[in-house]
Amino acid sequence: MDTEKEPALDSTPEPKAADKSVTALPRDAPAPAAAAASNLERDVRVAIRSGRYALVAALCAAIVSSGVSAGSAIYVSTNQLESREKAEAAQVVRDKRQTAYAELAAALMAYVEALGGLQGELTQNPPDREEVRAQVLKLFDKGQMIWRAMTTVLLVGNLKLVPSVESFANDHYRPFTTNHLNPFVARNLGGSEETDEGLRQDGPPLIAEIDRMVLGTRDFLTSFLEQAREDLGIP
Repeated sequence: MDTEKEPALDSTPEPKAADKSVTALPRDAPAPAAAAASNLERDVRVAIRSGRYALVAALCAAIVSSGVSAGSAIYVSTNQLESREKAEAAQVVRDKRQTAYAELAAALMAYVEALGGLQGELTQNPPDREEVRAQVLKLFDKGQMIWRAMTTVLLVGNLKLVPSVESFANDHYRPFTTNHLNPFVARNLGGSEETDEGLRQDGPPLIAEIDRMVLGTRDFLTSFLEQAREDLGIP
């Protein structure tokens, strides 16, 4: 009968094993939260770095853009300044040339007028020596005006005008003055040997040379005016 009342040994579970399984859960619970916090901190750092990079990139882009804009503005301003300076310099040259051309044209016309005055006095019968002398002095004065004006044209004028100016000086003005006018003055207006007969004899040859000089001066004036108008852009 003692054997029938003895209870089974495995009918009740061990309390310690159950306690052990229940107490293990709190130790494992903080791991997901720590991981989440770590990920959040990493994301924040990445975001901060990305924000800094974006800000730096924006600043660099702004600096580059402003530098390009400033450089473009300086380039445009420099070109405009150079263009304005060139235009002003061209206008100054044009003004000087226009003045020089006008002065030479006026001197040539005045010289032709003085030639006509001398020719008119030489055709008188008899010529008035003092009137002839006055006309010769006037002609010399107009000749000096021509030389000054031609020199100015050679200095500031278009180089295309140089051959015609030199041709007039060498082929017309200088030969007339040296070979005809000066000898006439020396014989009839500059010494004690001057006579009315000599003045009458030397008059006609000088009148013929005056005619040639008038024609040469007018031809030069015509061609000079055409070249001057072309150079100045005057239609």
